[in-house]
Amino acid sequence: MNSDIYMGLSSRQIFLFLFCVLVTTKACTSGWFGSKCQFMCYCSGANGICDDTGRCLTKCDNGWFGQSCQYPCQSGQWGLNCTNQCSISCYDGSCDRIIGQCDKGCNGFINPPFCNTECGINTWGPNCQFYCRTNCYNMSCNKVTGVCNSGCIGYMDPPNCIVECTLGKWGRNCVNNCSRNCKGQSCDRVTGHCDYVCDSASDLSCPSDCPAGFHGANCSLLCSSNCKDKVCNTLGYCLLCKAGYTGLYCENDCPTRQWGMNCSTACSDECFNKSCDKTSGVCIQGQAGDTTESSGLTFPAGVGVGVAVGAVVVVLIVVVVSVVCRRRRKQQQPQPQSHEEPKRGTRLHAYDGVKKINEYSHSYEETFAPDKFKPDEVKTDNKTVKTSQDPPNSIYDNIEECTSLGE
Repeated sequence: MNSDIYMGLSSRQIFLFLFCVLVTTKACTSGWFGSKCQFMCYCSGANGICDDTGRCLTKCDNGWFGQSCQYPCQSGQWGLNCTNQCSISCYDGSCDRIIGQCDKGCNGFINPPFCNTECGINTWGPNCQFYCRTNCYNMSCNKVTGVCNSGCIGYMDPPNCIVECTLGKWGRNCVNNCSRNCKGQSCDRVTGHCDYVCDSASDLSCPSDCPAGFHGANCSLLCSSNCKDKVCNTLGYCLLCKAGYTGLYCENDCPTRQWGMNCSTACSDECFNKSCDKTSGVCIQGQAGDTTESSGLTFPAGVGVGVAVGAVVVVLIVVVVSVVCRRRRKQQQPQPQSHEEPKRGTRLHAYDGVKKINEYSHSYEETFAPDKFKPDEVKTDNKTVKTSQDPPNSIYDNIEECTSLGE
């Protein structure tokens, strides 16, 4: 050291000068630099050694770049000298600049921060939280953007799929035409099902593809035999059912108490249990209140009641006549012979009893009048006997015989 520089300086001044030189030239600890060692070195290696200007003696650490490795990686980059790109599975393309893991979650993938598992079927977006739109064919879409990569269903502008099919079109990207069996060529744009089914037998606005009695794509299917006149529409549905049947194909019998075409008519209330033939409507078990049934024939209720009343009247007449005759026989005693003419009043007692009964039946009133009942008779040995030898053939003959015994 040149001693001339210290000439004229006191020993104290020389000491202070040397001390300042030593302090300012002191080296920073490993990994730091700057006049006050206030900056960190971003150099690779265990110690990250750099010179007093910050320049790395080796390479920059992961996530940093620049001559002095003083700049962090830009967004979307990571690794040594920021040469790596963040994965597309990272949301917004953002990842840790040092290790490259997705720091904002996944996009089109699950399992953050690694984001190495793709979204399942029909899902997409950040951490697979969204569902693909129904506009997408088979609900399949891009796992990241959500657009319909496989095309549309019911829409015509893939991959966005926001414009509906025009009238008469349906299906994937609207390439299919609605069936001619659809009324007005109108059908569901997704399924192709007709909004209104044509009926070639009755609707003139629909095509008549099949002859009457047939249906199907090739007109090879027969309409049901239960269809009225065997006429059905293009799907095989009967327009009307024959009497006794109901259902789309007229496959069902009429329910109880119903009959006729399409089973639209109710059985008569006069039918017993309201049960009737499903085709003709005739009462099967007879009519309500009817007790007269013979050889499977049915009669109106009024006829049955009249027959029953008549039978009761006849029985009552027979009983009364029998009682009167028996009483006459008991009262018959030997009496002195008399040549006097018997009184006609004696003969009227039996008729009086009968007449009271016949008040309930007008058809017999005049039969029992005394003026109309005068059998021929003669006197023999003071006894009156009938001249007629014919056996009695009716209840009135029995009454006449009973009266003769009384005389």
